Amino acid sequence: MLNFSGQTRRRVINLGTKNGGRGTKRDILERADQERKRRAEERQRESAVLTLQRNIRKYRDLRRFGSVTFPQLTVRQRAGTLLVLRDRLFHFHKFDEAEFHELLRDSRESISQLDCNLGNVLVLRLLGYYEDDQFLVDTLPLTNVAVMQFDAYAFVMSGIVALLMRLGPQSLHQASADAVCSLLSVIKPMDDSWLADFFDSFPTDHPLCQGVVQYGLFPKEFVPGGNTLENLCYIAFNVQEVNKDLIVSYILDVLLSCDPDTFQLTGEYSSKMFETGFIETVLQFIRMPFEKKVYKPVLVMDKILALVLNQDKKNKILMILLVSRDFNTILYESLKELALPQNDSLVYSQRVSPEFRLARDLVQMYLQFATDADLLGHTKVSYIPLDLVLVLTDLLKRMIFSLMWRETAGKNVDPLEGIEKETSLLTQLYLRDSRAHILSGSDSNFWCCTDEQFLQVNLYSILTQYEEQFLDMDPMLNVYEKRDKVLNALLSEKLRGNVSRQYRKLAILIKTPFFIPFDQRVDYFYFLIETDRNEMGYGMDNPLMGWLGAPTINGGRRSATISREHVLEDAMNSFSRGSDLKSKLSVTFVNQFGVEEGIDGGGVTKEFLTSVIEEGFKDEDDKYRLFTTNDQHELYPVPTYDHERLRAVEFLGRIVGKCLYDHILVDLTFADFFLKCLLTGSEHFSIDDLKSLDSSLHSSLVKLLNMPGPEIDRLELCFEATDMFDPHLTRDLVPNGSRVPVTRGNVLEYVWRLTQYKLRSIAKPATMRFREGLAGLIPHHWFAMFNTVDLEMLISGGRRQIDLEDLQRNTEYGGYEAADETVRDFWAVLGEFDEPERRKFLKFVTSVPQAPLKGFSALEPKFGIRNSGQEDRDRLPTASTCVNLLKLPDYRDRRHLKQKLLYSINSGARFDLS
Repeated sequence: MLNFSGQTRRRVINLGTKNGGRGTKRDILERADQERKRRAEERQRESAVLTLQRNIRKYRDLRRFGSVTFPQLTVRQRAGTLLVLRDRLFHFHKFDEAEFHELLRDSRESISQLDCNLGNVLVLRLLGYYEDDQFLVDTLPLTNVAVMQFDAYAFVMSGIVALLMRLGPQSLHQASADAVCSLLSVIKPMDDSWLADFFDSFPTDHPLCQGVVQYGLFPKEFVPGGNTLENLCYIAFNVQEVNKDLIVSYILDVLLSCDPDTFQLTGEYSSKMFETGFIETVLQFIRMPFEKKVYKPVLVMDKILALVLNQDKKNKILMILLVSRDFNTILYESLKELALPQNDSLVYSQRVSPEFRLARDLVQMYLQFATDADLLGHTKVSYIPLDLVLVLTDLLKRMIFSLMWRETAGKNVDPLEGIEKETSLLTQLYLRDSRAHILSGSDSNFWCCTDEQFLQVNLYSILTQYEEQFLDMDPMLNVYEKRDKVLNALLSEKLRGNVSRQYRKLAILIKTPFFIPFDQRVDYFYFLIETDRNEMGYGMDNPLMGWLGAPTINGGRRSATISREHVLEDAMNSFSRGSDLKSKLSVTFVNQFGVEEGIDGGGVTKEFLTSVIEEGFKDEDDKYRLFTTNDQHELYPVPTYDHERLRAVEFLGRIVGKCLYDHILVDLTFADFFLKCLLTGSEHFSIDDLKSLDSSLHSSLVKLLNMPGPEIDRLELCFEATDMFDPHLTRDLVPNGSRVPVTRGNVLEYVWRLTQYKLRSIAKPATMRFREGLAGLIPHHWFAMFNTVDLEMLISGGRRQIDLEDLQRNTEYGGYEAADETVRDFWAVLGEFDEPERRKFLKFVTSVPQAPLKGFSALEPKFGIRNSGQEDRDRLPTASTCVNLLKLPDYRDRRHLKQKLLYSINSGARFDLS
């Protein structure tokens, strides 16, 4: 052992004495303990000396290394020196940072030329030792990727990635990030999943993002995660010097691989994918596929829409897609392929396909502002081909019917599950087509199902069950909520076993009634009326009727005396409740000469109802002015808040309900928007509904939709409208609407808001009061099986041609035989009349210019011809409309009969008490 002087150290040993030098036992133990302590202290001093000497030797070695000129060393000596002395260089070398940078730069050229992996091992070890990036720019160039032993994946993952993860974005300067990307651009191709993980793990402003863009180091495949799209969108929207198409293609790759159910977009930059600029950029890929990648635009847009949680943003994207004719053409071709399977169960399974979902949402959006002319392709804004709408409609019909009837008939499956959007859209298409026949054309069976088994199923027994449960529902629920709850309850009960075809047809009647022919629905409607009539006890002798508050006579009839001068007013006072009108009526008319003679076998009641309608709806003297007409002479209520006038409007609703309740057709033609409001309330108007209110305004708005931006600007329109109740006032359509100009960008919103304001102002409160009056006799949910055209037919018989053969088969004669000359002449003359003349004749004898819905066999009482004598051949034919009776003189001259009959039906005179 060497001491500091270099001399040998001597140890003195005391051997003690032979006789008793040990002392006592206690003394011996104490001496042994002291000896142990002394030896331990000695060992510590020796260890400290050795450590000090070792450090001194290292210091001397480093000083000698510092005096060596580095370029004099061989390549291997330089590499070996850095490898062996790397920790000493950092801990004991007295060089400053500049000297170490110089050392690395001096080593760069020679070490990178080594034909072995030694230099790469050196770089890898140095990277693992760095705690910051100050030496990174000078260290990475030492890498030699050309040697055969170079393991690129291990080098990247164990060195570069580990360093980046350790440093974090705040400790990495842009120069260091560029150095990393420069090296990675040389190392490629390799497995770059780490880069996808990097995009998913680091924030958008990480310095490496810029380097990735500059050197084009995007991974071949992205693994979608929280920040992947955010980083890519940051690059796409913020980095100027970048291939935008390349970045968009990467974004699309990520989009197409993600699961919308679990993937959420919450970043600032990824949300810009839903803006107009990005959507339009993506649509460019329709015409120019990027490099060898071919993106299906339908799949891309379906995925983007699935990720959008905000409905307003989704609507904006749909609006952008609507104006892209190229996209809609591609969508149409895809949808045609989807519709090819003839098996309805296969068609039903396609409801989850992107093509179907996108077409469904686009058409639903389009229907909100497209006019009938747009759908037919007659205007500039006909963005969606009519053929696409036709294919989609066919798919919807087959799909819905497959689920509700064929596909799962008899199986333990709810036929209503998961098809709310589809049934809603198909109903909208049906309502559009029922007015203009856009889809059905001349095919009267376009909407009806022709399945014989389906048509033969009888619903009468379960309709009663349905009505009983409906009446027991919470009165606070609206009609649609009640209807759905009752139906679901019935189906749920039946789902414990097999759902019978009756209950499936009931579901179809309630949700998609247009699958059932109109005549069948009318039968169900009249059945519900007759069931209600029997339950109320009307038509039978019932002593309780007098307790209901109205004057009665035998059989539960309601009696009233009505003045010819005040028909509407007296009627309102006599029958103040809807239930009053459900019973049979006994009406006595009083004129200026006193009581009018007449036997009320039902005919005078019809005359009473007709007279109320004449005075209430067709008031030419402005006595009441409750209703007005559009330019098609169709009726709708005059906007008012006056209590008495609203009371009268509500009563007229009851009168129309009474006519429906008693199967009496009336000569009224209502505006389509008014009928729609009666059926569905005031929340489902479209721009085409405005046409039946104000055709000139509708035409102007359609032109506005087709105007270019500069022309719209010159009109200087703003979001306000003239008040519907006071033409001297204006109403804002949006907050501060008078200060919001109408532009090309918001013209659709302006048209929609103006349409809603105009129609809803009419609907509230006058139309709603009429609707309440109507519901006093006919519950709202009974009308759910009809559209506006159907309702018009229920009220007035529609515009079907008059079937003379049917009328002749159901005619009764008094004083005539069917073979008599005058009778034969009469039918021959009627056959010579054109359709308008036949309608005039029918109105002359029945007060209504249309045939009954169920044919003339349903006319009560039957049409009759009575011989009024042959003494006075100059006498005109007369009619008693109350009993549908024609009083025809026995002319026995065909030409004379035609002349007199035409004069009578054109004179307007008809009523003759019988």
